[in-house]
Amino acid sequence: MDIANITTVTIGIIWILISIFLDLYTLRKFEGVPHIKDYESDDGVPNISIIIPSRNMGNYLGETLRGVFSQSYKGRYEVILVDDDSDDDTQDIIKEYIERPNFRYIHIDNKPADWLGKQYACYRGFINSVGEYIVFLDADTLISSYALSKIVDSMLKDDIDVMSPAPTIISKSISGKTVQIILSGITRAVYRFDKINRDESDTWLFGSLIVWKRKAYIETGTHKAVKNKLLDDVELARRARRIGLKVRMYRGHKWIYSFWYDKINDIISSLSRIVYSSVERNFIRALKNLFILILAYYTPIFIVLSGILRDNPLSLFIGILSYISVSLYHIYDTKEILNYNPLYVFLYPLGIFLLIISILNAWVRSYMGKAIRWRDRYILGGDSLYYDR
Repeated sequence: MDIANITTVTIGIIWILISIFLDLYTLRKFEGVPHIKDYESDDGVPNISIIIPSRNMGNYLGETLRGVFSQSYKGRYEVILVDDDSDDDTQDIIKEYIERPNFRYIHIDNKPADWLGKQYACYRGFINSVGEYIVFLDADTLISSYALSKIVDSMLKDDIDVMSPAPTIISKSISGKTVQIILSGITRAVYRFDKINRDESDTWLFGSLIVWKRKAYIETGTHKAVKNKLLDDVELARRARRIGLKVRMYRGHKWIYSFWYDKINDIISSLSRIVYSSVERNFIRALKNLFILILAYYTPIFIVLSGILRDNPLSLFIGILSYISVSLYHIYDTKEILNYNPLYVFLYPLGIFLLIISILNAWVRSYMGKAIRWRDRYILGGDSLYYDR
């Protein structure tokens, strides 16, 4: 066996060992993430304001509202839908709820130029709310009938100021599923759930559903403090952590379901929006992360191809094993968190390819000063929003 084949086989074995180590290590850390729990408070149950910012989300809004109004929560709660100038069938969907005494509809005609759309909708909902607890719920997120009870119980028991339950992500397309499998695995490895309340740099929350104590939300500065930040959920969580508030992530996969994109263009647009600000802040870091992604996920494929081209059965065998080991790293996320068919893990190259394309798209557009289109608006730069109507 020549040096090239020995090197290829060695790299393959190293990749197998790294995959096994990461799987065992990150799963152990993830097991420390608490489940949403049941708890009966002696002080009664607080009033809740559920604020739903929405822009052209008619495909999901009906199911979201049905879930919200089916809650078994014992306390009082109000539902505030803030419509960010939608031009779909939102008006038709809300007709069956408009007469409910605990439902309020706010329509935004003219958003201030220095605000991003979702942030302004959240803020408008808040200033019109009265609840002791504030729930920000995305219009494409479904909650089970006992979700609110469990969430508030968990916050009361653990004395939490702001929390977010990790949802099950629903995607119907192969491309959407493979991207979510990759994102879930990377999140488990890099943004560790167990460190959220211990290190500001690791603090973040799922934007699909975030629950605040009203006082804590005000102390953090409300969405007004992050009115032009692309990743408002991350920025607010870190602000809360910085002033000493208790921030926590829970597992909500059996009670919270969030829809994700199916079309490739929408997937790339969504990922590019997330990556855009980080690329602009630190170009070198973004480039490094891109290189790591390619190296980590495509090395097994390179080893397989090397074994085929060099007619080396051992190299081919090790390459296949390393490909399987990298795939199996995502098996837990696929089966237990995302509830997808486990066989999707073997399609991870597709998910990685779309993620790489999204990073490159954000990189090129940031470098050239071009905007990213997102829900009929144009995001340009880290702090500015331009839109055409």
